Amino acid sequence: MSKVDLVLLGLLSECPRHGYDVLQQIEKREMKHWIGVSTPGIYKGLARLEAKKVLRARQEAGDSHPDRTVYEITALGRDYFQRLVAAALAEPQPVYLPVLWGVGFAHLVERKTLLAELAARRERLLPLRESLDDEPALHAERGFPFTADFITEYYRELLDMELAWLERLEQRVRRTRNWPEGAFTR
Repeated sequence: MSKVDLVLLGLLSECPRHGYDVLQQIEKREMKHWIGVSTPGIYKGLARLEAKKVLRARQEAGDSHPDRTVYEITALGRDYFQRLVAAALAEPQPVYLPVLWGVGFAHLVERKTLLAELAARRERLLPLRESLDDEPALHAERGFPFTADFITEYYRELLDMELAWLERLEQRVRRTRNWPEGAFTR
């Protein structure tokens, strides 16, 4: 499943848009926090979807702006979009997070270093978590669909879970006796 396809077709299901408008919508809706698509990926995706006939493109002349290509979803595109949404909702996906890779080998790191890194991670997460408290009001103000609140809620609960998990991990590291020096052996 292509997240770029899902984002593009979702935004273009709302109304026809040019590439820059797609990027503005991603920024305005703060989708970068949960979808992770790049600017080049957006433009490549638009061209690819047009070639697959799920988008139709037309040139729009501009008086106050350069000419631009406006994309519109086709019937084939609506069918493809429905399948993408269904696939995204249907199957749980494994989680591959670098923090888990690090924790997997954390027992091989000096305790002091590990505790400092865990505390630093927590400190970086706190402002992000706090920023989510204002999101529902912003969504209402900007006219976002109700589903935006559920995405924020999901993200907020993930951050709450991770912050609590980090605290438990730090406590466990602190109280573990005989912290290994160097390689961990059994």
